[in-house]
Amino acid sequence: MQYLQSGVIAQMIGSLGLAALVALTYSLVIRPSLHGRLKILLAGILFGGAAIASMLNPIVFAPGLLIDARGVMVTLAAPFGGWIAAVIAGSMAALFRISEGGTGVIAGSLGIVGATVAGIFWSRIFPGGRNLTHLALYGANAALFQILGLLALPGDLAWTIIERFAFPLGAINLAGVFIVGLFLRWEEKRSMLMQNAQIAAQTDWLTQLSNRRRLEDVEKSLRGRLKGDDASFAVALFDIDFFKRVNDMHGHAAGDKVIARVAEIIREMARREDEVIRYGGEEYAVLMLGAKAHQALQCADRIRRLIEATTISLPGAEIRITISAGVASMSSSHGTASLASLIEEADAALYRAKESGRNKVVSVATDKSGERVFKSPAGTHKLAKDRLRSVS
Repeated sequence: MQYLQSGVIAQMIGSLGLAALVALTYSLVIRPSLHGRLKILLAGILFGGAAIASMLNPIVFAPGLLIDARGVMVTLAAPFGGWIAAVIAGSMAALFRISEGGTGVIAGSLGIVGATVAGIFWSRIFPGGRNLTHLALYGANAALFQILGLLALPGDLAWTIIERFAFPLGAINLAGVFIVGLFLRWEEKRSMLMQNAQIAAQTDWLTQLSNRRRLEDVEKSLRGRLKGDDASFAVALFDIDFFKRVNDMHGHAAGDKVIARVAEIIREMARREDEVIRYGGEEYAVLMLGAKAHQALQCADRIRRLIEATTISLPGAEIRITISAGVASMSSSHGTASLASLIEEADAALYRAKESGRNKVVSVATDKSGERVFKSPAGTHKLAKDRLRSVS
């Protein structure tokens, strides 16, 4: 009995180390950069592997009869990884236990299946439930099904084992769920705080649009997303016309309201898959994956016309503003440029729109001679690169 007590204590200490390792690996699994299905698969492998690891260091109280924390891992797989991850983890643990053989192979396998099913059931009843009450529920179920699995042992052996080892088995599972569950909860919160900090760093406080830091992430993913013979990408840069007059006549608070209202219109008019960014003070960028040059031009002009027709209410005044836009695009069939160079082209088109009278949308492309060809809904004209000049 003293050996058993020492073994239980050793198992609980081992659970601390295993919990830390599982939590550390779990933090990698829940990274936002991983695809949803891959996350589920990795979560299943993680909890299944942890269950197997616990079976490699059990309390052996008879040949083939083991006490370990396998139930902890398969029970927590559903609430922290989803039901598919739980099925993967439970299957891995059950197959490993069967391969180990021994007198308790059926009892152990049934305990694993029961704990897995219970974890899935309660995670569906309490989706997202990971507080102390939920962990107590999961721990109780892990203990219960590990004990019930012992009923599969032959004859009186089952009741003898249950009578002698129900308490330590229950204690290991209940304590294990609390220990591992708390580690996982802490890791989830830490990961969420880091994600929120990253989002905040990439979000403009006034418009709640992404800021220019977001361009770094888009640049990294753009190459991989421009696959296929007909993949395309476009950038539209918008700039509010005569914005300085708004600040001078109505004050900077009014200017902020104008910036926020224009951002709202652009966001509403952009497609769901588009990335809308506050590029500068009164400048905005819309990144359009899959948009052809003419589609991006039409979309930008729709935004321009809606802004022109919108009345913005300010304290003591109602004003209308206009906006100019420059559009540039690229496609995989004609080679790909960097995002920075594409924005540079859109910026050239934007300045062309400003130069030609404002309240216009102009797109740009390069012809065979290396000259920029500017197009707008009103017409087409060429301008050599060395003739471009900045317009405020």
